[in-house]
Amino acid sequence: MSRGMSGAEGPEMASAGLEALKRTGSLTPSARLVMMLYVLHSDGDEPVRITARELAEFISMTPPVFSRIRKELAADGWLEEDENARFAQIRYYRLGPKLAGTVSQVRPTVIPLRRAVGM
Repeated sequence: MSRGMSGAEGPEMASAGLEALKRTGSLTPSARLVMMLYVLHSDGDEPVRITARELAEFISMTPPVFSRIRKELAADGWLEEDENARFAQIRYYRLGPKLAGTVSQVRPTVIPLRRAVGM
């Protein structure tokens, strides 16, 4: 799982969420909910590694309806399937070209720190 289901991580993610809401204004309310889940759980160019069942449950949507909406969003360029991230029948998606950059531009670069040896 890429991130928990806790939501935004501060002002930068809130800004990315607002930008995504502006860009998705032409979508149906259900499609916007699905898109916002992907925006909030996106990790740049990486696919969101949360199953459709888990995401659908989070917004009280049935998995078949969620999957249908997700396929429509992928066909329209809002999401894209990561062919390399498939696991058996499970498919993972990331933000598509229509929202590219909305989240990846606000993600801070994280560099792991090491403990100094000999201290």
